[in-house]
Amino acid sequence: MFHSSVAAGFCKGVYQKNKLFAIEEIRTKYPGYTEVLLHADLLKKKSKMRKKKHKPVVDLRRCQLEKLARKLNGKDLNEQDYQIICCRIVLLRNAHNLRLPIPLTVTLKKHTLVYSFNWRARETVVKSFVDLANSQGMTHELLGLRYKKMTGYYSF
Repeated sequence: MFHSSVAAGFCKGVYQKNKLFAIEEIRTKYPGYTEVLLHADLLKKKSKMRKKKHKPVVDLRRCQLEKLARKLNGKDLNEQDYQIICCRIVLLRNAHNLRLPIPLTVTLKKHTLVYSFNWRARETVVKSFVDLANSQGMTHELLGLRYKKMTGYYSF
């Protein structure tokens, strides 16, 4: 008696097409094939549980939303902290849904300017710009040039 994965595939196909006379059709090709073997072939083998693929979260607002969600679920919060986190989540979610640009207010030498980043700007880009703005000896002129290189346009 010949029994392999090829035979099992053949048997499944025959059974799906004609359940009533499957055994007789299979026995014409594989004499000695029994109902026990058919039931064994028809049993579904457990498939491995695959890990769901997720797109990496790279834009600033979604990163912040994930961090806030972890804070919310992570530990016991008092009522005030809970309210603050929930309000920030709502603000970030609304801004993200409306595709609003990310405003970044920078004050250097008592002069304040707002730099706007695209709503899909990566967290690393915004953080590197903040680090650049906080560096010693930075002026709005130098920062504006770097901002233009990063985004392709001036904020002022």
